[in-house]
This record gives sequence, C-alpha cells and structure tokens, in this order.
Amino acid sequence: MGESNFRLQLNSVSNMVNNLDVSPNNVHVGAILYSQEVESPVIQITTNKAACVQGIQSWPYPDTETRTDLAIEEAMDMFQRDARGGDVPQILIIVTDGASTIPAQTISAATEAKRRGIDVYAVGVAGARNEIDMDELRAVASSPDQVLVTPDFRTLETALNRAAEQICVSLECGQSQIDMVFMLDTSSTVGSVNFEQIKDYIIEFLYFAHIRVGNIRVGVMTFSDTPRMEFNMLSYVGNENGLNQAVRAIQYRAGGTNLGSALRFVREQMYTVANGDRQEAPDVVIMISGSMATIGQDRTVVEAEATRAAGIQVYGLGIGLPSTRDLDGITSRPLQQNRFTVANYDQLLSTIQPIYANFNRFCAACYMGMTDIWYVVDLSMNAERLSRFDYTNDFARLKNGITEQINIVLDPSVSNPGVRMGLVTFSDQAQRVVTPSDQASVSRTAQGINAIPGFVRVGGTNILSALQQITTPPQQSRWNSYVAIVTPQSAFNNNNFMQVQNEMNRLLQLGYTIVLFTVRDGSAIAPSQLAGSGSGPRYFYYLTDYQMLEEATKNFTRDILCAPPPPPRPTTRAPVTLPPRVNGLCAPSRYQQDGMDVVAHPTDCDKYVQCYWNPDTRMDLAILRTCPMGLHWLQSRRQCVPPREASCNTDICQEDCDPYKAEGVCGAYWECEGRRSEFKCCRPMFSFKEGKGCVLDPTCTAECQPKTWCGICMKRPSFRTLYGYDVMTTSSGNQGNQMFQNNQMTSQWSPRHCDYSYFDVVTCDCTMDMNSVCPADRSFNFRDAGLLQQIQAGQVDGIRVKDVETTSSGISLRPTSELHVDVNKGDKGDPFTMLLRFSEGQMFNPYGQVILTSGMNCGQKRGLVVNADNRFIIAQAYSKDGQKVVVSVPYQGIAPNEFKTLGISYAKGKLTLSVMGRNHQYIAQSKAKVDLCFSCGIDIGAALNKESIVSGQVESISVHSCDIQSFYI
Repeated sequence: MGESNFRLQLNSVSNMVNNLDVSPNNVHVGAILYSQEVESPVIQITTNKAACVQGIQSWPYPDTETRTDLAIEEAMDMFQRDARGGDVPQILIIVTDGASTIPAQTISAATEAKRRGIDVYAVGVAGARNEIDMDELRAVASSPDQVLVTPDFRTLETALNRAAEQICVSLECGQSQIDMVFMLDTSSTVGSVNFEQIKDYIIEFLYFAHIRVGNIRVGVMTFSDTPRMEFNMLSYVGNENGLNQAVRAIQYRAGGTNLGSALRFVREQMYTVANGDRQEAPDVVIMISGSMATIGQDRTVVEAEATRAAGIQVYGLGIGLPSTRDLDGITSRPLQQNRFTVANYDQLLSTIQPIYANFNRFCAACYMGMTDIWYVVDLSMNAERLSRFDYTNDFARLKNGITEQINIVLDPSVSNPGVRMGLVTFSDQAQRVVTPSDQASVSRTAQGINAIPGFVRVGGTNILSALQQITTPPQQSRWNSYVAIVTPQSAFNNNNFMQVQNEMNRLLQLGYTIVLFTVRDGSAIAPSQLAGSGSGPRYFYYLTDYQMLEEATKNFTRDILCAPPPPPRPTTRAPVTLPPRVNGLCAPSRYQQDGMDVVAHPTDCDKYVQCYWNPDTRMDLAILRTCPMGLHWLQSRRQCVPPREASCNTDICQEDCDPYKAEGVCGAYWECEGRRSEFKCCRPMFSFKEGKGCVLDPTCTAECQPKTWCGICMKRPSFRTLYGYDVMTTSSGNQGNQMFQNNQMTSQWSPRHCDYSYFDVVTCDCTMDMNSVCPADRSFNFRDAGLLQQIQAGQVDGIRVKDVETTSSGISLRPTSELHVDVNKGDKGDPFTMLLRFSEGQMFNPYGQVILTSGMNCGQKRGLVVNADNRFIIAQAYSKDGQKVVVSVPYQGIAPNEFKTLGISYAKGKLTLSVMGRNHQYIAQSKAKVDLCFSCGIDIGAALNKESIVSGQVESISVHSCDIQSFYI
C-alpha cells in the first residue's frame, strides 16, 4: 500500500465519517485498523464523530500483511458490545487494497458476521497491480451490489460516500413499492452534452433503487415540443443491466419546451395498467429540466394541478434556473420536500440522497393509532357545481377525494383498527349520517360518502348547524382526533364567521383538532383569516378546485394522521398541581412543567434519574440511567463527568475505603483515593472480584477504559400513542448537554413518528416490536374468591397456596404462609417475565427482607432473589457459575404498605426491574449474562424462605416465558 496511500485512505474514511448525519444520536460509528494483527488502535462504536475522526487520523502506518478475517472478528465483538445491541441495523464497511492473506478464513468470518445480521459492504481498491480478488469480495459482501471497486486511493472517498448513500437508502426504502417515471427535458436549452449527464444521473439514481428486487418499477419519457415514451414501467422489471442499457440508448432530440403536454402525457399514457402502473404502489414522477420557458404557461399549471390531483407525486429538479416560480407551479407540496435546484449539471448527483430521503413517506406503513375522524361535508349547490365531472351532478371530485383517504384506513395491509369515523352532511339543513360509536363506522362512512347526495336536499350552506351536530368528545383519543370540514370558501361568510369560530372553539375544547379543506370560489373572506382559525395554518388546505382534494387528503393522511402531532399548546401555562406525594424521586425536578427533567440518583454517584410526567394519569415515570463507564453524575451541569469534577457527596469512599466493582466490563472497578472514587482497570485477562481484587480470568477480554459522555436522552414518550415520541428543541440560552439550566428553560417539543416499532422510553429509541405479544403462561387473580378456593383445594395446576388469609384485596400472608407458582422449564438465556401486585404489611422489616425467590435448576445457585428495605427494591439474578447481576430501584415516595406492581423481565441479555405505585413508577435496567435461568418457580412467604416477608398482601401474579417489552404502557 505504501504510507502515502495509507494516509489517503485515512483521509477518505475521516471525510465519510464527517459527512454522516449522527443526529439525534441515531448513527453510531466505530473504526478498526487491521493488517497482520488487530490490536490497538480500535475505535469503539460511538456517537462522537470528532473523537472518531481524531482517532483515525492518529493511526500509525502498519507495514505488514493483511488479515481481514481478524478485523471482521473484532467488528463482531464491537457490535456485540454496543449498548443498543442487535435491535438496530449493523453495517460493516471493509476497505482493502488487495486479497487477504488467508481468504478461506476471511470468507468464513464474513459468513458468520452475515449470519448474525450484520450487513457487509466490501470496498476494493485496485491499485497499480490491480490485485483485487473479485470472487473474494463478492463472497464477503452481503450481496453483489454491495461490492464497490475504485481504481486507487485518490478515488476511495467517492466510493465510500457512494456506499454510505446506498446504506442510507437501503435502510429506508429497500422493500418499498414505487412506480417511478422520469420526465427528461431534451429541449435546445439542455444540449447534447448536458443530456448525457442527465442519463448518467438516472443510472446513478437507480443504482440505489433495488431494481433487481422488482419492487420499484421505472419508466422514462422525454419531452421537447412533443412528449415521447422511451420505455414503460414493465419493460425492465428486475432487470438492472437492461434498464441501464436502455437509458444509455436514449437519443437527444432538440426542440422547444412543452411542459403542459408532457404532464398530460405522463398522467394519461405512462400511468396506465398496460404500461405497468400498480394500484397499490405510489406514483412518483421525477421531472428534470433546464428551462421553464414553456409553451402555454397557463396550460402547464392546469396540467400540473391535474397530475397532482390524480395522486401522482411530482418531484421537480431544476438546473440553472434564474427563478423557482414556474418550477414551484409544477412540483408537489410541500415545496421544500419536493423541489430541488442545482446551479449546473455537474451538481446533479448531490440531489440523489435528499430525494431518496423524502421517499420515506412511501416506505413506511401508516399506523394511525386510536383516533376519531369526523367528516363535515358541504352538499350545497355551490359545492356540487365546483365538484362535478362534466355536469354529472354527483359530487364526483368531492367523493373521490374523501374516499381515497378512507381507503387508506380500510387497506388491510395497513390495519388501523383503532380508527373510528363520523359523517355530517349539510346544505340548508344538516344531518348526522354516521357516528364514531358505531363499530363499523369506517365502512359505513365509506358507504355514506359513496351515496352522496342522498342525505340532504341540495341548497344553500349552513355550516353552523353542521358543526353543532358534533356534541360528544372523542371516544378514542383526545390526542389525535379530528373534525375535517370539506366546503367551498363561501361557506365561511363574514356574517356568521364569528359564530362558526365559536363552534370550532367548542370542538377544540372537546378535544378535536380542526382540519379545513377549503375550495376557492371567489368568496370575500380572506384565506389568511381561515388559516388563522380552527387549529391553525398546519391544518388548513386551500384548494384551487375540488380536483385537488384527493391530493390534499392524501397529504393530510401521510403527514398528520400517520404521524400524530402533539395537542395545541395553551397560550398561557396552566398552574401545576403536584401529586399527593411530593417526596418521590422526581420531586425536585421541573418535569411537570416541561414534561421531562433529570435529577441525581439518591445514593449512586455513577447514576442519574430521568423524570417524565404523564399529564393524563398524573403519574411520574422515572428511568434510572447509568453514566458511561468511569464517569460520575454532576447535577449542576446535568452531565456525566470524571469523578474529580463531580465531587459526589454520596461517594461510597466517604465511608469505606475498599475497592468495589464498577458497572461496565469485567475488569473495571473503583478504588478509593482521598475519600473519592477513582476509576481503575485490571490488567488484560484479569477480572475484578469483590473482596479479592483483580484475579486471573482468561475469559475477561473486554476493553476497559472510561467511556465518552454523549448527552441526555432528549426524547419523551407520547403517552397517548405508542408509536410516537417528542424530541426536545430549545431556544438560545441552552447549549450542548445543558438543556435544563435553571431559569433558562424554554423547551419546545416536536413530534416524531416510529415507522415499524413503538417508542421505548428505557432505550430512548423506537425499539419495541409493535407485533410482539407476550401471553402469560400462568396468571392468578387472588381477588377471585372462586379461583382461590379451587387453588387451595389443589384443583389448579401450576400453583400451590398454603396457610393464607383471604381478604377483599387478595390473600394476606402470615409467618407460616407459602405461595409457589411454577415457571415453564427453559434453557439458560431464555426470556422470562414476572408481574406481581402486592403490598408489604405492618411487620415490614426496614433493614431488609425477601419479597420472592426463584430456585434454579441450571445449577446449585438460586436464580432470582428480590428483596426490599426502606430505601430500595433490589433484584439479584444468579448465573450457574455464581456470578450475579444486580438491578435496583428506590422506594422513595412509595410506601411499603401501598399496593404496587413489581415487574421483572430478563431478555436479550438485560435484566429490567419496574416498581409502580399510586403516583410513581421507577424502572431500571442492567446488562446480564446470557446463561441466567428461572425454571424452579417463584416462592413467596416465610414458610418457603425464613427471610421472606411475614406479613403483607398479594393481589395477583403472572409468569411469562417471553419478553414483555415495556412496563410503562
């Protein structure tokens, strides 16, 4: 390779890392330098791009042979150590200048990586001797199109950026169905040389489109004075090479520019079933032009509106345009997502990734959650006149527009069972046709729309009476329920506009969001006045005619219904009423005012508490989080910092001076120096044992060094909908991690949407499988007197109850009581969940007592012990070799004799503990070895364990041999 090429390689990799968008901490990056061996330097997976790049630039030149297999093995270890685990896509990009030293081992390691779900890209640098083994690269990569070859190290950066773009697109749209047509300008203003660049752009664009899969179909047409179909969407389905050759063969035909004719051609000729259009696939046009000086400008606008109204998404790509005004008339809305401009043809490639990024709207299913949607539809004579097709007198365009939205809800591939609909129609009179309380309300609303105008006599407009038909709050959700008003502009005349506004305000108070689909008809009332009414401009669609209603309802469905917005913020902040218990963990925080805050852990210096406020249940949710290994929490700065900066006043070393284990890796521990904890690491191949110090342990190979603090989780759950969350943004005055400075909090929350999963507040990401179900193997409600009698008579399998007292709250324990629940036999590492509803009694021991235990048939040790004192509930899980994992939550604000729900879950190498009382819920999580086993059942009562609780009540218990992904919903 040579040192100069090595430096070129480092610069290329550094620039690629710098170009990655890691906000908001979604992308983690790491790097490995390999040659004959894989040693230090290895840059662990991190969100700190600057640190990663700095590490890469500091690498020394290794002049040895290439051992790619060792690098792949190290990469697998890095992914396994990543805190996010296998729940996020794992991408490995291998850069090599030639064949590896031991090809068989390289291919074997790559095969194992792919088996683990790692997506492998192979970037080969040919060099002067062109010694690349293409067969080896293809065997290493996950697929043939993930092999990229570049002639030398000077061109490596381009290849890496191409790989990064391909990765981003693959993660977003790899399996999406799209019917795509390119409209190419061949007018004289383009020229033959520039037209060749346009063809190169299309081939590069389609490189990321997974043409070989066949989900994305592509057609191409050209236009100048007249339009011409070059090939349709059926011509090259799944045939990437044939498609590329066909694009290369397109001839340049100079002429004028007739955009209106071209848009009509694409709508009427390209998007037909015979030419490959699929009803279920979104229609996307990418129009590329170097001139907007078109023949018949007025006709162009009409044809553009008709094309968009037909449900075709139009992306406009203008090159060297002096103004975007005419391009804006063609492009779909919102313009900032669909209109792209570049100064010259050389810059065309820069638009590929942004356009693909906007394809997200076609790549994700639409999950609307729990919502009520009322349609208030104007059937006046004016509405009929504006919405007819060729004097058909049947409200055709109006019905098409609303039916398209309802069809999305009814689509079985989307499955939105939580949607309810209502329908009110009006002219001189108003009639409530369907109500959301009807279980078949969606299909009945579809039937009602199809039957228009069969409900009220066509006449004038009485929108006031129509809104008064809606008298009840949303049945499903006050968070995202809507009243959609579809009417000409003249329905809001100045004479009664104040009264209509009062009715809209009443609906807002009931919990609805007002959506206006308003058709222009020359009314005196200003559009700006309408946009400022109801729920504001975001929910105002001003249509030039009813033909645009279909596109508007699609946009509303995609942008609003599929990603529910937060409820409108009140203009003045309502006074905060504290819950009855103000002594919880989160009492000193500002979480009730701003939805989230962070406070110090009451005892542990390396932990902090993230507090969330649920305004509906008026409960606080506290997630106990741990600082990165080797750091302590500093509350004044809301940061994890080195221990010397934190000066934690609850440091263990204030009272004790013995070294103690640090959370993180096997060789990490804390040593007391001057009554302050200092982070230390055992030598490699040594692990730290309490009371013994560093002892020889050949299995302890994990790297031990302080980690980098990456900041607080700046997200909060949308408690009213599982599939959404909010991201905090702040105005000036809050910088970096100091998002919660006193007297400077000006937090704003922006809604975000999880496409294929639910948001999990514990992981601070969309990581919960929305299709996951975890039924109980055994579930017992002891408030059921009949069931309890059967249990005590030995007539119920899987449970044994002895010497308990029956109460209205369940069963009461005595010193001689025993309660045993069987657990399904499982192997080590199998998931396990338990839910226990209980309270301690008057004989609660504040110095510590056992709540429950579980024997363990995977070895001699007990599998699980949960105990409590007056400060903590602590779960300890033991592996078969006696190692234990400990996770604890404070009892602060939760009384021992208060009924509470204890949840314990072990899955995916993590042990989670949740305690939820009347006003507070606390959740903590810790990494756990994968050989834990919980197969000998759950024991409660002093008769089974002399240290167990001798008094208290148990209301219910359930055990599961699966993973309940979240305890807070």
